[in-house]
Amino acid sequence: MKIVPNIPSSLFAMPLHIGGESPDSAAIPRHLLSIFDLREAQLGGSDQGRFVAAIAKERPTVIESRNLVTALSAVSSMPVVVCWDGIDAGMKRIFASEGISYIKDGDNALLPFIGAAIAPERYVAEPERLSPQAQRVLFSVLGGAWNACNASEIARKIGKSNASVTKYLSEIEAVASAMVTTSGKSRILAMPERVGPEVILEAFDPYLSSPVVRIHRIAEPIDTVLLERAGARLSGESALAVLTDLAFDPSHITVQMDGDDIATLAEEMGPSWREASWYEAAPLTIEEWAYPPIPGADRSVEKEGLSCVDSLSLYASVKGKHPDDVRFCDAVEQLKEEICRGF
Repeated sequence: MKIVPNIPSSLFAMPLHIGGESPDSAAIPRHLLSIFDLREAQLGGSDQGRFVAAIAKERPTVIESRNLVTALSAVSSMPVVVCWDGIDAGMKRIFASEGISYIKDGDNALLPFIGAAIAPERYVAEPERLSPQAQRVLFSVLGGAWNACNASEIARKIGKSNASVTKYLSEIEAVASAMVTTSGKSRILAMPERVGPEVILEAFDPYLSSPVVRIHRIAEPIDTVLLERAGARLSGESALAVLTDLAFDPSHITVQMDGDDIATLAEEMGPSWREASWYEAAPLTIEEWAYPPIPGADRSVEKEGLSCVDSLSLYASVKGKHPDDVRFCDAVEQLKEEICRGF
């Protein structure tokens, strides 16, 4: 049972008592007090276990936590401990490297001023670039379609084995451990409470991978009706132009399709299907994706008779492209802002 939100009742088999407001609060900048509630705290019965508990009212950033520790150090010799139950693996690594004390829960705490630390026995891997299927799972949760699904449910939805889904969850957990919880023998993937999708997207941004696995540059235009019937959706720069202020170029269309649909379309087109040589202009670019567009993250915006791919996967496919094109880069940032506002 917790005494106050975000604080366990005991740590290291010792009782943890949370008292009233810390007198040092009066010397702390007001904007930090809007994020942290500073309380007197005592672990065990000795004076060595006294500290200031900085209980987060909302998700704190590393910079805000660092600034709070610096501000308190200037007015008090009392240790300060950042307390928040959403501290993920990345924050824990940074806090540990900078000597910032923290309490996440009864199984996750670092208190160097008494020489104590506790962490789950289960190994959490270092964050790496997400595999396409792990990214598909992540985006499906952000889009709302698969939120709070367990590993077995996700396996059924994507047609993969439980072992594969376990690997995908481990990839996600390495970046944001708060998204993966355990209930009995089940691992559950869900948005953490009090954390918006925009925060999660920002955390995963360095680890996103493009869903595009192959590009087909088609030498002749293909009728929109045929493309729609084949399951094509606007993607790449075409979709980016539809969803942002970037100018739409009808003379060059980019669409997304899966490999089987591309093969079927090529067979249907017969001799008129020809991929352009590298030196030829191509009025149609078909992106072959590693996974289908994400349900729940698609706003079904249409242009030229075709719907757009989902905004999350589109962002992953265009971010970092054309870094010298200011208009393109501005459109990518606009798309990201729209994603964060929209979910």
